Amino acid sequence: DLETYKQGIEKAGFKVESAQDISNDFNDLNKKDLVKLESQKTEFLKDFTEEELKHLHARWVKKISFTSDGYL
Repeated sequence: DLETYKQGIEKAGFKVESAQDISNDFNDLNKKDLVKLESQKTEFLKDFTEEELKHLHARWVKKISFTSDGYL
């Protein structure tokens, strides 16, 4: 949770000015980026390989999953 994360940061010697959960915003941004990647697949493949596309796609899906599950 947010309070535990804040305490960990403070234990590491940092001063926390404010703490807020922006998981939903982060998730929305990642979903938009994933849609953009998918919609520009043809353009992307002009400069990169199918393997690189699949890797990026999988990473975005993982970030969305981690955020939805409360890990990010």
